[in-house]
Amino acid sequence: MNPELLSPAGDRDALDAALKAGADAVYLGGPRFSARAYATNFTDEDLAESIRQCHRLGVKLYITINTLLKDSELFDAYEYAVKVWNMGVDAIIIQDPGLIALLRQFHPAIELHASTQMTVHNKKGADLMAGKGLTRLVLARELTLDEIREISADHETEVFIHGALCISYSGKCLMSSMLGGRSGNRGRCAQNCRMEYELTDAEGKTRAQGYLMSPKDLSTLDVIEDLVRTGTSSLKIEGRMKRPEYVYETVTQYRRALTGQTWNHDGITQLFNREGFNHAFLLGNDGRDMMAFHSPRNSGVVLGRVRQGQIRLQTGLSLGDGLASGDSGFIVTKMKRGEKEVRDAAPGDTVEIYPKHYRDGDLLMKTNDAALMKDIQAKLRQKTAVSFPIRLRAVFRPGEKLLLRADYGSHFIEVTGEVVEASENQSLSRERLTENLAKTGGTPFILETLDLEYEPGFLRISSVNELRRQLLADLEEISLQIRRNLTCVSRADLEDFFAQRANARSNGFFSLPPHLVVITSKEQLLACREVQGQGTELTPVLYLWHRQEGSLDFSDARALDEAGIPYWIKLPEILKSEFEAVMASLTRLELISGILTDNYGVMEHLKILPLTLVGDYKLNLLNSYGRLLFEELQGVTASEELNYSELIGLKDKSDHYVVLYGRTELMHSEYCPIGATVGGRTRTTACSVPCQTMNFSLTDRKGERFPILTDRFCRSYILNCKTKNNLDQQKILKSQGFSHFRCDLTTESYEEAKAVMLALTKGESYFLSAHTRGHYKRGVE
Repeated sequence: MNPELLSPAGDRDALDAALKAGADAVYLGGPRFSARAYATNFTDEDLAESIRQCHRLGVKLYITINTLLKDSELFDAYEYAVKVWNMGVDAIIIQDPGLIALLRQFHPAIELHASTQMTVHNKKGADLMAGKGLTRLVLARELTLDEIREISADHETEVFIHGALCISYSGKCLMSSMLGGRSGNRGRCAQNCRMEYELTDAEGKTRAQGYLMSPKDLSTLDVIEDLVRTGTSSLKIEGRMKRPEYVYETVTQYRRALTGQTWNHDGITQLFNREGFNHAFLLGNDGRDMMAFHSPRNSGVVLGRVRQGQIRLQTGLSLGDGLASGDSGFIVTKMKRGEKEVRDAAPGDTVEIYPKHYRDGDLLMKTNDAALMKDIQAKLRQKTAVSFPIRLRAVFRPGEKLLLRADYGSHFIEVTGEVVEASENQSLSRERLTENLAKTGGTPFILETLDLEYEPGFLRISSVNELRRQLLADLEEISLQIRRNLTCVSRADLEDFFAQRANARSNGFFSLPPHLVVITSKEQLLACREVQGQGTELTPVLYLWHRQEGSLDFSDARALDEAGIPYWIKLPEILKSEFEAVMASLTRLELISGILTDNYGVMEHLKILPLTLVGDYKLNLLNSYGRLLFEELQGVTASEELNYSELIGLKDKSDHYVVLYGRTELMHSEYCPIGATVGGRTRTTACSVPCQTMNFSLTDRKGERFPILTDRFCRSYILNCKTKNNLDQQKILKSQGFSHFRCDLTTESYEEAKAVMLALTKGESYFLSAHTRGHYKRGVE
């Protein structure tokens, strides 16, 4: 049995296109709380009619409430989730941990699907999320076929098969948020990854230039059978911002592929591509081959290169087609083949095109095919007839009311009409009665069987027709009704729930160290040892997997073991095939006493061990209630997207760490811009690993430099161009109820690290000429 084919629907027209093309399910967003805040989205009225439209065709409808929520928004989102469930949506695609916790507590019947923004990427993480009541897991787009297969063996999964890719793990990207206040986790991504960058080395030399973080779109038509064999439950097309024509053509071709028909990629390519397509990481890491370094926009298809004012066509061309030359575009209004004006030209023809918005040597691209668009639009205007079989029973007997009963699936309806009269001369014949009862025009039903109990008698044929229409109308109504009547609890009930859970945690009080410092290099660890020697309360948190020269490794942890100095370990955010090896390596460390992590799999694996588990800031706890979803943790780190007012507004600060200092990690990626350029990594060529001996940064159009770190698993980390420095706020935050603080060291020298740690432990300020406050003062949209 094929998995579900799941289509995007950014508006009603796109929804119609998905249904006409044969989607099994659609996903869409409402006016708020959707990860595509700039899509048209659906009003309540639109949603109600769309649910009816989909269910009439046997198509499921999922709604996205997949943004992070502030405390001020959470109750509204909770009420909205209950309302749309009562309206009849088949599931809610969700990201916010607080909203998940509330819906699971008060309304466990609601079907929740974990958004790809939750970054479920390993088997243990899937176990954890499924155990928290998420019935389907939309997997991270960075997984291989084998990794999808492993998770799908035990869980209902959903995977992306076509469309735009985030270059960072979804849910782990703070770039748009930190640079412009538009949070990708709240549906407002500014797409900084689609901007031009230079890759520069430590001396400032440019080593590569272009749209270095802009991937091609995903396409899996040629490997769709392999995806089906993974056992995934749903194949998802990205594109809630795309036009109906794109939705129709994409769904059509994937429907053909899934049903064993011949499919064609030409229309999809013409409608939208970025220098071609990729397979994401399904078949492995393709390095630069998966990227669109030259342009982030639709590149169209190659038309031909201009030679002496003419173009030898590589694809067909017609008047009205859209062309592009570099960054400029135009519509073909005139075309000459030789001396003759023509409307159409075929591949191989040499033509002169007007207007002449190009120069000799330019490569022209066809970005819009007017005939293709006209053809798809004509199909979209056609009405689609879909019929569902019903079983009809009728009793026509003099002296009794005409009885009709219709059965459709698990639904049935029974109606009675006027009394059948006894008549010897003017009986309504069995044949005429059968003919009229069989009519179902204008409804989604078709008669499968008719069981007629007939005795000669008379009834006006108009009465028969009226009763039949009533029966079918009632049957349609009851078949579309979803009897749900959940009632929202009050704000006071939510407050009581939070208080009970917070009190339960405080009764099992667990002492957390007041100051954590994340350390990534050997000289930073040396500085930490010196600061500890001054009698300060400072707990080092070691990150042992960076690849840069001078980075910490396991020998440094073992040295602390030998010296009798306890420490914590910060574990990688992403652990896939290396998961078991990394977990096993922890057992060889003696004085490890705590773990800092936002990896669900790590939490699941270590929750029964005698280690302190603290959630990192990319658990994305933007509201107070998110903490309730992770009771296996002894502490959490406040989100980097909270401002001061939102921080102090958190209901329970007793086990929350606040990051006061550090270069915020903006992206965590399976792709590495160093390896894809300087390292020479492609589909067939391994990386030369230049990151082991050289340091690199991304430099944007403003000249800001974003350091790049890599790890031993060839993943990259893009750090903020400026260091966040709120060390001078520690006393203020203490006065507001916080008692746990941390600093994150990445690129700091021995001297800088020592000064930062002293300021942290003494509650003092630290002077840094160029720094940022992060979101401490501004917050996010």
